[in-house]
Amino acid sequence: MPQMKLSLDALKSLDLGVIDAMVSRHCQDIARDCIDRPTDKRPRRVTLEITMKPEAYSGPGGQTFCEEVEATFDVTARLPNTRSRAYRLGVKADGSVIIQTDDANDPDQLSIGDELESKRAKS
Repeated sequence: MPQMKLSLDALKSLDLGVIDAMVSRHCQDIARDCIDRPTDKRPRRVTLEITMKPEAYSGPGGQTFCEEVEATFDVTARLPNTRSRAYRLGVKADGSVIIQTDDANDPDQLSIGDELESKRAKS
């Protein structure tokens, strides 16, 4: 591959397209999130951060030169946090937290099996 000036277009060819694949994957992730949560109007974001660190060397006469840099490419996706609705949970004096899987808003509701067991125990 010939030398190319760094650009977004050139990144498609760098390291067999690894950077391009990372950006594409994150774009797909945020697109899927938009499809999954269309009523959540908060923005989704993909960021490409390019960091360059100079590779310096000393030349004749004690001058310092830089002809190369070490570059890293950090691709991140920022999605809105997911949050459930609020649930009413029971708490006991011993610190345990009680959920009711049949009715998430009434932790004290007994299932039919629990009620039958309770009636048998009282008899």
